[in-house]
Amino acid sequence: MNKTPFLALGLVTAALITPAAAVAAPDVPTATIGSVRGTGSGGCVKAAKSVVFTLNSIDSGYFITRARVTLDGKTVSRKAWAVPTSLAAPPSPTFRDFKLSVNLRHLKAGRHRLRFYGTLISEPVARHFGARLSSTFTPPATPSLTGSVKTSKVISKCATAAFAG
Repeated sequence: MNKTPFLALGLVTAALITPAAAVAAPDVPTATIGSVRGTGSGGCVKAAKSVVFTLNSIDSGYFITRARVTLDGKTVSRKAWAVPTSLAAPPSPTFRDFKLSVNLRHLKAGRHRLRFYGTLISEPVARHFGARLSSTFTPPATPSLTGSVKTSKVISKCATAAFAG
């Protein structure tokens, strides 16, 4: 009697019940806008609203270099951060947040689009994470190693006569 078919079946069964090891993928960088609701009816804002803008690239392999906030397509704020030039003490990819008072005084009552953009630069691809203690960081210049994240929210300006908050 030939036992080969039973051996093959046993190997297939063992392969099917062996749990696969989960490999964690790097987190995707994110951009978020805090609350844009005001105290007017339906959450509208009378003239200005303090909003927190957050960029998070922790564990993604990217450093945050710039941020830009626009209101109805016009830039209302820009931020820039230095990229580390030395990795003697290896930095982790970054988390940046800042508070901005969004001025709505010059706008008509109604809904307006608030957009938030973040520019990211990749850690050098050729450098291994374990060997970076003695390396020097030179930001890569190629567009393939840069990235961006964006998000948007609608903020509503109250009609002055209707504002009760």
